[in-house]
Amino acid sequence: MRIVPALCLSLLTLAACGGKKPDPVDATPPPGEVVAKAEDAAEALEDVAKAKDDAVAAVAAADASAAAASVAAASVAAANLELHGEYIAAISGCALCHTAIGPNGPMLDKMWGGGLEMPEVFGTWHSPNISQDKKSGIGGWTDQEIINAVREGKRPDGSLLYPIMPYTFYNRMSDRDVKALVAYLRKVPAVENVVAGNDLKLPKMPVPAALGAESPTEPVTRGEYLTTLMHCAACHTAMGPQGPDRAKWLAGSAEGMEIQQFGEGKLYAPNITPHATTGIGGWTDAEIIAAIKELKHKDGTIIRGPMQLYMMGWSRISKSDMRAIVAYLRSLPPIDNPIPRSTFKPHGSKPPEAPGADAGAAPGSDTKP
Repeated sequence: MRIVPALCLSLLTLAACGGKKPDPVDATPPPGEVVAKAEDAAEALEDVAKAKDDAVAAVAAADASAAAASVAAASVAAANLELHGEYIAAISGCALCHTAIGPNGPMLDKMWGGGLEMPEVFGTWHSPNISQDKKSGIGGWTDQEIINAVREGKRPDGSLLYPIMPYTFYNRMSDRDVKALVAYLRKVPAVENVVAGNDLKLPKMPVPAALGAESPTEPVTRGEYLTTLMHCAACHTAMGPQGPDRAKWLAGSAEGMEIQQFGEGKLYAPNITPHATTGIGGWTDAEIIAAIKELKHKDGTIIRGPMQLYMMGWSRISKSDMRAIVAYLRSLPPIDNPIPRSTFKPHGSKPPEAPGADAGAAPGSDTKP
């Protein structure tokens, strides 16, 4: 048995310690140490709280920065859309008809306020106010109602406009372009100007629902699209019972038009197909561009007639778009279609030059394209 040796060892140990039990250890720290530890804990909590606040502030700052960036991006996008809409309006000649003309030309202080009066064989038409005035303009129209009027010739009540408004051409306008146009029109200043309605002896022409296809980018198709918005065929193509004669597209019109408000005599729209003798086949690209943007004939003289009113917008056509327009005109079938010389004489101008003095006339034609 090992109990006795173990008991003897215990007695010897007790004797070595003087026969006393050891004092118990005091686990309570001094008061100062307790306070210090409490302060350390409080400081640690404050650090945690501060770190949390800093994190929340950082997240809030990031959100605010992202929101500001989003607003800025949206603002830039809106501004770009409006600028693009202004360009589409310029190409499409909107201001030409929707601005009244006074003794000294277009009344620029009343742009978009309508009131242009044009006497025609079918009656005198008055251009409507398309400014943002809510009573006399289109300020109360929705975006979609404006789009419907532009591309389908429909008023908000569903009735059709007269095709004096070239919606038969604008029917091709892409969704992006027409939305940009509306965005621009929304920024047009309101002009209070009540315009008389129209009662014309002119059939109204329904058109298919606009497809809104994307604007083309390939040069020839882009040029065709642009000349459609410019409604070149409205003058440069003879009209048939159903509209422009597709068989003689842009081959000119021998019907002649009178614009008594601007002058006397008849205007004939020339052949602008690439026919070598009766069209513009002998014109250089630079000469075609100068005719559209600067209204200059081949000989440098000024083109007269309605195109003068389009110059305000067409002078802004970009270089790439002008190249596309030229490419399209070059791609047309050359149509032999001589057009008579215009006898139009603007009010206050010199008499027309004698035949043969017109060095800028298209070869074989009696008119200047």
